[in-house]
This record gives sequence, C-alpha cells and structure tokens, in this order.
Amino acid sequence: MEVFPTDSLSAAQGLETLHVVIGGQARVAVPHQLEWIARNLVDADGRVAYQVHRGWTDWREFPRWSSAPMMSALVGAAAALEVSE
Repeated sequence: MEVFPTDSLSAAQGLETLHVVIGGQARVAVPHQLEWIARNLVDADGRVAYQVHRGWTDWREFPRWSSAPMMSALVGAAAALEVSE
C-alpha cells in the first residue's frame, strides 16, 4: 500500500534514522533506501522533489524542507556505508 504524499523531509529523516539505528547492518538496508529515494524523489539533475502526490510531483525548491535535509541524509548514509566496508 502506497501512502501519499511522499515527503522528501520524511524520507531524509528516515534515511538518517535508519543508518544511525542499525549501525553495522547499514550496508544491507541503506542501499535499498537510497535506491527508493533516487527512483522517487530525485531527478536526473539531482533536484529533490518537495512532495510526490498520487498523480503529480511538487518540484518547488525548498532548501530548508527538502534539498538540505536530503543532502545531509545522503552524505551521512555515504559515510556510514564507507565506515562499514
């Protein structure tokens, strides 16, 4: 069951929480989350969607509510994956 809207701030917080809470298992779980984010919330140019609704995507740019939290989560996930290798 999909729930809409999908919010980039929530996805970013989920990613940060996931890699902090599961620690060493991040190598297994985080790539799946990263794949989902890339497929659903980030376009080919790296632009982060604010929200994805059932029939449309809100691409307005809100650095404080979408881009910055997502970039922070992605950098944190990359660092966690690097450490776990």
